[in-house]
Amino acid sequence: MASIDFARLRNQTMADGLDSEVTVNTRALIDKVLARYSSEHTTLRELIQNAADAKASTVTIRLETDPSLSIPTPQGAEDPVLLRHIIQNHTLKRLVVTNNGQAFSPADWKRLKSIADGNPDETKIGAFGVGFYSVFADCDEPFVVSGDKTMAFYWKGNTLSTKIATVPSDHDTSLTIFSLDYRQANPASPSYSPSKLPNLPTLCQFLATSLTFVGLESIELHVDDYVVASFSKKVSPPEDIRVPQGLKTETEGGLMRVTNVTRQHSQIDAEWMNVMATAQLPPKRAADLVQQEVRNAGTTLRSFFSKFSAPAPQPTAKAAKPAPTEKHSSDQAIAGESKGTIFLQVYTVEAATKVSQKFAAEIERATKKSPPRTTKIALLTSPYQDPSAMLSTGSGSTADLSTKIFAEVLPTKSGRIFIGFPTAQTTGYLAHISAPSLIPTVERENVDMNARYISTWNIELLRVAGLACRISYVSEMAEIQARVKVERVEALIPRAIYTLQQYTASASHPSTALGEKIDEAFWNCSKERSIAILSTKGVMASKDVRMPAETLSFLNEVPMVPQQLATEAVAFMLSLHRRGFITELTMQDIRQGLESRALSEEELSEFIRWCGAKLESGEIDVPGSRSLFENTVANIDIQPEKNSGRILALGDISTYVNAARITPTLPLPPDTIPFTFTKNMSAKQLQMFGWIELSMVRWLRHLTTPPQLTEFTSSETLALSVLSLASKCWEQLDVSSKETVVKILTPHTIMPTKVGLRRPQESYFPTVKLFDDLPTVKTFPGSKEKFLLALGVRKTIDLPMVFDRMRSNDTGTAVDKASWNHVDLIKYFASVIDEIPKKDLDRLRETPFLPGEGKSVKSGQMFKASELYAPDQAISSLGLTQAKIPFEFKPTSREGALLLRLGLKQWPDSVTIANILHRAGLSSDQQLLQPRVISSGSCRVGKGAHAPCPPCC
Repeated sequence: MASIDFARLRNQTMADGLDSEVTVNTRALIDKVLARYSSEHTTLRELIQNAADAKASTVTIRLETDPSLSIPTPQGAEDPVLLRHIIQNHTLKRLVVTNNGQAFSPADWKRLKSIADGNPDETKIGAFGVGFYSVFADCDEPFVVSGDKTMAFYWKGNTLSTKIATVPSDHDTSLTIFSLDYRQANPASPSYSPSKLPNLPTLCQFLATSLTFVGLESIELHVDDYVVASFSKKVSPPEDIRVPQGLKTETEGGLMRVTNVTRQHSQIDAEWMNVMATAQLPPKRAADLVQQEVRNAGTTLRSFFSKFSAPAPQPTAKAAKPAPTEKHSSDQAIAGESKGTIFLQVYTVEAATKVSQKFAAEIERATKKSPPRTTKIALLTSPYQDPSAMLSTGSGSTADLSTKIFAEVLPTKSGRIFIGFPTAQTTGYLAHISAPSLIPTVERENVDMNARYISTWNIELLRVAGLACRISYVSEMAEIQARVKVERVEALIPRAIYTLQQYTASASHPSTALGEKIDEAFWNCSKERSIAILSTKGVMASKDVRMPAETLSFLNEVPMVPQQLATEAVAFMLSLHRRGFITELTMQDIRQGLESRALSEEELSEFIRWCGAKLESGEIDVPGSRSLFENTVANIDIQPEKNSGRILALGDISTYVNAARITPTLPLPPDTIPFTFTKNMSAKQLQMFGWIELSMVRWLRHLTTPPQLTEFTSSETLALSVLSLASKCWEQLDVSSKETVVKILTPHTIMPTKVGLRRPQESYFPTVKLFDDLPTVKTFPGSKEKFLLALGVRKTIDLPMVFDRMRSNDTGTAVDKASWNHVDLIKYFASVIDEIPKKDLDRLRETPFLPGEGKSVKSGQMFKASELYAPDQAISSLGLTQAKIPFEFKPTSREGALLLRLGLKQWPDSVTIANILHRAGLSSDQQLLQPRVISSGSCRVGKGAHAPCPPCC
């Protein structure tokens, strides 16, 4: 098939073809337009918007009714009862909407009768020129009065026509009035089916919402001659808000730039007749009535059931009927008025626009008006309220209706896009956004996100809206920060949660793209990846704040998101993190936090436990933990009443205490971590820090160096505790450690004795009882003989001391003399004979300490053991000096064995006997020369000490 030259064919058709006009079925066109305007209250929305465009301050809506054909009007009833009857039973006749705005100009009258001939004024919302025709949904022939002109619409078949006239002088008015006779209220109409009044509380909700962004000051709702509800708005002067320095003021596409931001506070007051609140409620079911009677019966149901069981009243009795009482009570309930008030906060962002001529032409072609040079975006959010407070206040018997009336004013469930009035499009935030310059779809229920140039324009406006949301967010954070000075951060967390949740994006409907554009602009308007957020240190830039991994008191100086805030605004926090506006806690953060201040004891304990757990789990390594320790100091042992305390530098710590070996409360070296900080940790964790267990040697060396040594050598309690621990672990020490312990302790007076602290080698075992004032060791828990012996504690008394004591005892007065004697010495030395050092034993042999008994013994004379003989009558008869001891001498006893080892002689040798005989002969001592004596002495030679004499004796 040959190609067709369409341009040539069209030119030929234009040159030779027959002219004809396109015909329009006006009625069908309007019906099709109305199909796009099917939302509730569309007619009122358009007429109120026209009033706002005309700069009206007040709009009056009047619903005129026809009486019921079946239910008569109550006669003589009060106004509330009459109004209730009207609301419940009358049908709609006419809608009259009046405003006090500017009167129609000739151009306005022309556009009013032109379909799709929109308002070219770029400051007005109307764009397509079809909004007014929504009145034809209910009315066939609307009538308009404005200024000195009137216009009546009427039909010629399917063609809509108008007639315009001048207002007669007797009807002169400065108001603009739209009078709409309801089609279905006309008995002559084929569609006659009169409608009941719309639900008035729902209509009031729409009217209250209508005041939110439009420039009106008040709206009144009339039903016939009754003002059933009125709404008024008061607005504070605008307060200039500085655009935060960290935000970009120009949109991503470059078409708009924010030039000014203001904030205004406003309130909407509503007042309504109480009858309106209940007149259209559905009638109660029989079961509900029974339940109500039961509640009214008090503590017994007898009064209720007696109505059915009591005998019927006599015909002659004129009993009082309950109905009038109930009626009177009901009438009182609907009398009077109630009020409600809601407070609003609105941010208004003004933006300058900059578009190309081509772009402006495309917008004008679609909307019949040029893009505005400046535009405004208004943002309304629900102000934070204490959970116990109401968002709205009210008074009167039906004050709770205010909650319903104002339900759509605040975005408590979802924010909406307002183009003068709320559209069906949500914002994705808990914030209403009013953007009069947004270009909607024809029915004005949604935002056009499809047409090429229109969508570009709308997207740029949505970016301004995102920036407005960010400015509002920053302002709210600034107010929270201002309160940080007077309130604790914890008290401000609920308000911060509320703010974060307001700007937590959810999917917008019906277009999800619209919410995404707003949210994208909210985040991307930052010059750097940061946003103000409440931290543990107040409101700060999120780049300087860290996500809360866990609650760590030792990092109080590191700004972190409070755990409650992160938990209850988790979606916002995830968005922060995903976009790189906030980071997790890093080792550098921890180091800086630790460097910034000294920790308390509780914080130090938590830090050490945290490090141990992280090391054990592998989340940090040993060099990492050491680097943290190097930056950590703590104030410990603080006693405010004594103004005392000390600094512990964790980097200087190298040992830890094993409480099973060393009592943690005793003095410790400065490089040992106090046990209170490690008591809940395992040895494995502590050793992962590079710490080793504090050894006994190291601990004792610390105790024996100044200034600890002073306390050690002066406090018996401390000395007993230390020696008890050292003794208990003595057997666990190796040879080298034992030698070191001995070298450390022996030079110092650290051994508790009954006469005070002494050096170990100056102390005696408790078994040494020769002298009462000997420094015998006090027993202590865990005391071991091997430990004391190793330290040099003596089991025997030093001989010089004994001899010194002996000399002192001999020269002293009777009062000063000690209670001991040579017998005590013998018994003592006998008890320790195996432990007496050889040198002391040798010296004892050479020391005269024994009293003698014999003819030659002088008073007080002492003898060496070797100079004496064991006590024996036979020895005594020979004139030899014997040891004077008050006990029976037995060579096999300990005492006897001691004396024999010291040289005590049991019998004389032959030379001694010969000398005795020689001296006896020279002196003619007949007694010694008696045969019995001589034989008695001589027979002992070579025998035992108590060997019996032979029979010859």
